[in-house]
Amino acid sequence: MRIGVGGAERLCRWAWGDEQTSEVENSVAVRTPFFNAESKKQTKMYILAQLTAKSLFLVFVSWTAISVGVCAVLNTPLFVGRFSMHLLRIPEEYIHDPLAFAIGVIPLVPALSIIAKVFASSDRGFMGVMSFVRNWYRSFKPHHTSEKVTTLMLFFGLWLVICPVLLGFLYCRFVVGISGDSPHWYDYCQFALSDWGTGTLLLNLWAIMCYFEMFTKRFWTDLVLGGGVVAGNDNQGIELQGDANDPARNAGRREQNDVQDVPAVEFNNFAWQGKHGAIALVVDSLKAVTWDREWDKVNKQTLLQDCALPVARHLVVACAVPIMGIAIIESLVNTVGSRLRSTAIFRTFAIATILVDSVLSSQQYLRRCFQAAHTIARDDRYLVGEILLNYSSQQFDSIST
Repeated sequence: MRIGVGGAERLCRWAWGDEQTSEVENSVAVRTPFFNAESKKQTKMYILAQLTAKSLFLVFVSWTAISVGVCAVLNTPLFVGRFSMHLLRIPEEYIHDPLAFAIGVIPLVPALSIIAKVFASSDRGFMGVMSFVRNWYRSFKPHHTSEKVTTLMLFFGLWLVICPVLLGFLYCRFVVGISGDSPHWYDYCQFALSDWGTGTLLLNLWAIMCYFEMFTKRFWTDLVLGGGVVAGNDNQGIELQGDANDPARNAGRREQNDVQDVPAVEFNNFAWQGKHGAIALVVDSLKAVTWDREWDKVNKQTLLQDCALPVARHLVVACAVPIMGIAIIESLVNTVGSRLRSTAIFRTFAIATILVDSVLSSQQYLRRCFQAAHTIARDDRYLVGEILLNYSSQQFDSIST
C-alpha cells in the first residue's frame, strides 16, 4: 500500500511499507547500543568511563558558556556606562555603578536590535550577512550612483569625523580646561582621539533626542500624563465674555482667535525634531540605502545642506571664535596666559558665541514669538468687555480731582 502519489521522496515524509526511502531518511544514522550482551566486563568499563568523561566535559563546557554569558550580560552595560562617563570627563569619585549600568543599557538595546535584524535578513547566519553585504555592494551602479556615493562619503566624513572632533574639542576645553603646558605630538593625537570619542557620544545622543522629539513639551507631557494626551486649543471651551448682545464683535473675536492659532501651531514645529525633521529624514534616507538598496533616496539637500553642513558650520564658529579671542587677548597683553586665565577666556567667548549664534539662527522663531506676545498683549478678551478711552492730561486731572 502506498500513501499519496509520488512516494516519500516527493512528499517529504518517511517511507511506508515497501516504498523507496528518501535521501533524508537514508542519511539518518542507525542507533548503536552502547553495550552488547556479548561484551566483556573490561570493554563495558571502558565504554562507561568514556561516556562519563564526555558527560563531564559537556557539563564543564555548558557551565563555562553560561558563566561567560552571565558575566558578559552583567558587565558589558557597566563597562559601556563607565566608558561613557569617562568620555564625559566625570571624575572617578562621582561615578555611580548602578547609574553607569542603566546608562550602558540604553545604547545596547538598539545595537542588539540592529544586529538581530541584520542576522534575520538571511537564514544562513554569518554567511547570510556576508551575502547581504555582497548584494548591497553589487547594487552599486557607477554610471548612476557615483554622485550618490560622493554625497554619502561627505556626509559620513562630516558626521563621523569632523563634527565629533569639533564638538569634543569644545566640550573638553569648556569643561576640563586648557592645559598650560606645551604637549608633544603624541599628546595631541591622544587629545584628538579622546575629543573624537566625546564628540561622537554627544553628537549622536543629540541626534537621538531630536529624532524622538525630546526637546519638545509634548514629549514630556505624553511621558508624564500618557501617550493619548494631546494639548488642546486654549481657546476652546471658553465663553466669550462681555458684549454678549453684540454678535459682530463676537465674530471679530473668533476671527482674531483663529489668526492667533496659526503661530501657536508653528511654534511646535522644529526643523530638527519630529518625523519630518532633518534628523528623521536623514535616518529614512540611510535606511532606504542600507536595507532596500534604493540609491535614489540619497539626497544632497537632505544629508548635507539640511543636516551635516549646518552642524559643522555652527561647531566651527563655536570653536574658532574662542581660540581667536585667546590669541588676540594674549597678543595684546604680550604674555602667555596661565591655564586658569586661558580657560576663563575660552569659556567666556564660547558662551557669548553660542548665545549670539543661537539668536541669529532663531530670528524667524523669535520674530513669531514676539508677534504672538504682541498680539496677546493687545487682545481685548482679557479686558472682560471694558472699553479703553484715551483722556487728555487736563481731563485726567479733572477726573482725579
